[in-house]
Amino acid sequence: MAPRNQKTSQIWDYFSEVNNSDGKAKCNFCSKVISYKGGSTFNLTRHVRTIHPTISLSLKRQLPADISRFEEDKPNDPEPSVSSRPAEETSNTQRNTVPSSEAQSVETVLHTGRKSVSTISSYFHKPLSNRKNRDIDNSLTELIVKDYLPYRIVESPAFRKYSQNLNSGYQLPTRKTVSTVLVPQMYEQTKVKVRLALEAADAVTITTDGWTSVKNESYISVTAHYINKDMELHSCLLECFNYDDKHTAVNVAEELRRVTHEWGIDRKVVAVVSDNAANMVAAVNLTGWTHISCFAHNLNLIVQHGLDGTKTKILLTKVKSIVAFFKRSPQACAKLKSMQEQLGEPCLKLKQEVVTRWNSTYDMLQRIVDVKDALASTTAINYPDLPVITNEDVSNIQNVCKLLKVFKDCTEEISSEKQVTASKIILFVKALKTWCARRNSELDENVPAKEIAERLLEGINKRFKAVEENSVFAEATMLDPRFKARGFSDVNSSEKIKQTLISHCVKFGSKSNPTITHEVQNATQYQGSSIWEEFDESVKKLLSNPNRKVAGIVEVDKFLQEPLLPRNGNPLTWWFERREVYPTLFQLAKKRLCVVATSVPCERVFSKAGQIITDRRSRLSGKSVSQILFLNENL
Repeated sequence: MAPRNQKTSQIWDYFSEVNNSDGKAKCNFCSKVISYKGGSTFNLTRHVRTIHPTISLSLKRQLPADISRFEEDKPNDPEPSVSSRPAEETSNTQRNTVPSSEAQSVETVLHTGRKSVSTISSYFHKPLSNRKNRDIDNSLTELIVKDYLPYRIVESPAFRKYSQNLNSGYQLPTRKTVSTVLVPQMYEQTKVKVRLALEAADAVTITTDGWTSVKNESYISVTAHYINKDMELHSCLLECFNYDDKHTAVNVAEELRRVTHEWGIDRKVVAVVSDNAANMVAAVNLTGWTHISCFAHNLNLIVQHGLDGTKTKILLTKVKSIVAFFKRSPQACAKLKSMQEQLGEPCLKLKQEVVTRWNSTYDMLQRIVDVKDALASTTAINYPDLPVITNEDVSNIQNVCKLLKVFKDCTEEISSEKQVTASKIILFVKALKTWCARRNSELDENVPAKEIAERLLEGINKRFKAVEENSVFAEATMLDPRFKARGFSDVNSSEKIKQTLISHCVKFGSKSNPTITHEVQNATQYQGSSIWEEFDESVKKLLSNPNRKVAGIVEVDKFLQEPLLPRNGNPLTWWFERREVYPTLFQLAKKRLCVVATSVPCERVFSKAGQIITDRRSRLSGKSVSQILFLNENL
């Protein structure tokens, strides 16, 4: 017999005692505290069956009634005899009664002595344990949220048949159970993991943006970016929520404060990245945080301005008319494909630009160059009325593509979430200026590419005029061991940032610098004449307790004198290995290298939201969309 205080009921697998004297227990799934005074577990069982219906409280729930009776009455003998049961147990109720003919057949099978059939339970599927059911439920939920599958998939006859063939002991949950139980449970569990990760972070950068769905509902997204204890850059989605009020600066600022406060990072935010929308910029300024303008958004505006020249418009108009014709005509596409096959070229389709994405314009022009021979033959033979792409046009398009490819590569690299990007801004601006100036001097007059180069250079000088004076970008560049002072084109700017780093070390550095202490110990280990003993002791005392300014200068100078890390090296790993050598700069590096240069993470969230909220899934509530997106990003 179990001890009086031992919890023998299976329900205690899902509850933890809060206070034994008060008779209260906490649910391990939803953390709700429930009373079980008097020792009865009825309230606990009712809570699980009502709130968590997918949790099975009986491992034998899937056995047929007649078989579960045999299983319950089975003695310790691994091969019991049916005839050994008490006679009165075989006539309790109708649902637990086996007809005499079936009982005889069962007894016959058990006494045949055949090794292939040892017990009656071997004729039936073994029921799944609670743990296995939970694992399969979690896998199903993850499949739905990661692949944007509708909840109704669990009601699909084909999917149910597939599930049964995989494991006939598993019962698929209903559509309502998935939406109201499984997804919210996984959402709460994932929130706990994300919260713990954010609590361990020293500094956090957030990005934010707005979006309107096909249902004409407005959403605001907030993502967080931080460096973990192993000096790895991580990203997570905090919220993507439906917001129906006006997107004024005051309202957006209030929502940003709410989100960061709920996640406990309001005092850790070092920068907020967004586009140049007036309400977003004003909202960030109201919060008191540092605003960073999205670098990719600025590049898009610069290139759009560069493509707005007169000569360029003439060339683009001709290309767009040809692409639009082939996009409208399936017959024309088939003839172009046939011509490519005849010429032995890859079968490529023309690409059409998207007005809001300059990269699509580059892709459209580059594809014209790739299929120029097949396109020229197809239009000349079958569509002589179409505008003709001449050799001169092809040459102009190639020059434009060559000019814009650098901007495309820059946009793709700066949009990464897994690499340090803030430290590259100053170098990219300098490189883009140099590239445009060189192309402008090399190209002939009156060609579209030269006009584009001039306008691009004008846009860069306008939008990134004082980029080296931006403290966040400048400090990130100086603290990146790949660049340091070499990342600056202005010597005065690099010297100014050096003094800023020294000031930071003076303000936040410790009085005992490990580097200096180590050097002092090495210097005083020399065993010489005792005549130097008093002098050595006085020097050791002076050096071992330097003032903060001296310690700051030594730390910064020693850091800057180290060899540069190769460009393909990992600056975060470099800092992790030298965290004890440069303790103060290490803390500042974590605050600057976690800054992302773009708000592209929010754009990626909205791209996924567009795959979730469709015309066929227009009934999803804003709460469900928010939970699915959160799980999709953070699982």
